Amino acid sequence: MKYSKAWEFIGDNIISILTIIIGVLVVILSRLNILPTSIIPEALLALLCMLATSELVERRKKIAKIEEKLDDVRELFIANSHGVKTITFQSNDEAILYQAKRLQEAKAFVDIAAIDRRRTGDTSARKHFEEARENVVLSDKVKVRYIGVLYGKNRLDFGREYVINHKAKNFFAGYFKKPYNEIPLMSFIVIDKQEVITRYPFEFGQDTGYIAIQSPYIARLFLGYFERLWECSDKLRNNNDYQKLFEEIEENSVE
Repeated sequence: MKYSKAWEFIGDNIISILTIIIGVLVVILSRLNILPTSIIPEALLALLCMLATSELVERRKKIAKIEEKLDDVRELFIANSHGVKTITFQSNDEAILYQAKRLQEAKAFVDIAAIDRRRTGDTSARKHFEEARENVVLSDKVKVRYIGVLYGKNRLDFGREYVINHKAKNFFAGYFKKPYNEIPLMSFIVIDKQEVITRYPFEFGQDTGYIAIQSPYIARLFLGYFERLWECSDKLRNNNDYQKLFEEIEENSVE
């Protein structure tokens, strides 16, 4: 225990420490016949009162510390939520075009988690998005990480296209096998650790929409989830990795 920590401990537990010291003195003095036996019951009562007081003081200190931490959390939340901007869209095509625009504007990082089963239709907006995605993948300035769940081989083929392309130096891909049971998952994209674009709501019988959230704090939460996914995923680095993953999903391909 460091010197400052030791004094902090003593300060926080001063009443309990004094109670122990006095109790030890009472025992020693009574054994030496210095302390009259008639005083011992009163001394013990005083010690009990001190212990009770100590417990109340300690509880109050703990409550005060909890309140202080809650205040810190509240201030952190207010500080990080200030200026949060959310964008919703009138249609899926509008959202897809917005994603294409944000991909083109990316400066350093794009993290794509294609982990839910749904896929947008082959519209002109989707084509524009794919072109923007290809441009950012083939650029030297942006690091792109892609995680896909292999419900079929489309996502695997997409990753292979760029893994074997020497121009895509900053593209990295990881995959998960199709889950045995349908697990509700939520795809998302994080742009430059500042903005999250994802789908919502996930309620049975309802169509999904998109929402963009511009907040470094919220982006950091999604990035934490992305990092966990990335750690556990099977990486696609070459044709051998592709063949292995392809063989594992070939019989169960649904796309």
